[in-house]
Amino acid sequence: MRCWQMRIAVTGEGPTDYGRREYVAGQWKWKWGPIAIYLKRIAELNNIGIELIPIERERVREHRLQKRRLSGLEGKAIPSRKFAELMIGEKCQYGIYYCDADRETGTKNSSEVQARRQFEKRYNEVRLGLESESSDNKIPMIPMRMIENWIMADQCAIEEVYEKKYGKKVVPANCELLWGEKNDLDSNYPKNYLIRMIRSLDKKYEKEEVGSEAFCSIAEKQNLETLREQCNISFEKFYQDYTKLLNVGKEQYQSDKE
Repeated sequence: MRCWQMRIAVTGEGPTDYGRREYVAGQWKWKWGPIAIYLKRIAELNNIGIELIPIERERVREHRLQKRRLSGLEGKAIPSRKFAELMIGEKCQYGIYYCDADRETGTKNSSEVQARRQFEKRYNEVRLGLESESSDNKIPMIPMRMIENWIMADQCAIEEVYEKKYGKKVVPANCELLWGEKNDLDSNYPKNYLIRMIRSLDKKYEKEEVGSEAFCSIAEKQNLETLREQCNISFEKFYQDYTKLLNVGKEQYQSDKE
C-alpha cells in the first residue's frame, strides 16, 4: 500500500481535456477529464501514487506576471509561466501544462511537416514558460492536434466501451495528424471524425453525445502501448517526459527519507 503521493498541479483548455468544476450535493467539486486518466494510469504502471490539483484556466488567464517575468516570452510561454507561478501557491512541486498544438483549422495545416513544426513550436513555448529547461518537474502535455486525436487512437477501446464491433479498421493511419475544417461536419477535423466513428457503430448511437464522459470511458480502456504506437510523435513525447517526471519525484522522496 502506497502512503506517499506526488502532488501534481494540472491545467488545460476545457472540460474535454482537464475537466470542469461541478456543483454536487451542496458543494463544488472538480470532475476530471481524460488527461487525468492518462496521468493516473501511467503513474500506476510506475507504482507511484499521485494527487492531482486542478488549476483552472480562468485563474491562469487572470494571473498577472511582473514585467521582468514576461521578458522573452510569447505564445503559450506566457500562460505556462503564469501556471508555474500559481503552482507555488498550491504547494505543488510538480506540474502538467496541457494545451492543444493547433487551433487553426483547415487544410493548409494538414501536412506532417507543418504539423510537426507547429507541435514543436508549442512544445518549446510551454517548456520555456515552465522554466523546465534545467528541470524535469514541470512538463508540457500536448497532442499533435487536439485530445480527440489521442482518444480515437485505439479502435478496440471504443468498441469495448460501446459494446459493438466495426468489422473493419476505421482509425485512420497516422491518426495524430488527422486535421480538417471545424465547421464541416464531414471533414477530418478530429472532433468531427471521432463523432462519426462513434455514431456509425450502431443505429442507437446515431445521436450519441460525445464529450468528456465518453472520452474518459475510452481513455480508461485504451491500450497505452497502442496509443504510444499510433501517436508516436506527441503521446510518446508526453509519455517519456511524464515517466521522467515521476522518476524525479520518486528519487526526491527517497532522498528526503535518507
